[in-house]
Amino acid sequence: MAEGGSLYIDGICELPLATQQRLADRLDDSACNVRIICSTHADLRRAADEHRLHARLFAHLSADTIVIPPLRERGPDIRLLATHLLKSFRSDSRHGVQGFSVCAWEAFDTHTWPGNVREMINRIRHAIVTSRGPLITAADLGFDQAASMPLMRAAHEDAEIPEWNAVELAIARNQGRLDAAANELQISKVLLARMLASNCRQACATHSAPQADSA
Repeated sequence: MAEGGSLYIDGICELPLATQQRLADRLDDSACNVRIICSTHADLRRAADEHRLHARLFAHLSADTIVIPPLRERGPDIRLLATHLLKSFRSDSRHGVQGFSVCAWEAFDTHTWPGNVREMINRIRHAIVTSRGPLITAADLGFDQAASMPLMRAAHEDAEIPEWNAVELAIARNQGRLDAAANELQISKVLLARMLASNCRQACATHSAPQADSA
């Protein structure tokens, strides 16, 4: 059925060895005109050594491989993906979700993501439906180590300090980019960074305090 086209096999190492051998036999045939694309969470070499992947099939597949690192190793991609998912799903929100709070961004950066992208999808979908304010907090995402900061006033007598809700919204609109958020707030990036690192930081508001959800 795949002659002249492509066949995608998800979890190639979970395929029975007898089926793997039949597939290898077909690939050995010079008349075979099918492109085989496979995916697996297992290391191909190790799977072959442990006889979970047929040796001849391994020889065919290992010639051209693409290794995709786990989400926890993707660095800036984590925020890009979270922003994309939020844009894709936020029509389900009853409150017009605008973005993520600072504590949510921090949770994204520090979480180890054992469930990879699927875990992020599930967390964001849940948060969109259950959040009570315009910004999704770490608590909405199901993270316990959330931290945020209340309004910050008079911390620098020589500078006009924006209110914390304005800071959160600016960071959300600029997808966590501090330089762009600082420009929008008309403050220096250094001051914004100091605000985020302030000892005044407190735990994110929980759903028991609705008045703080818009912060």
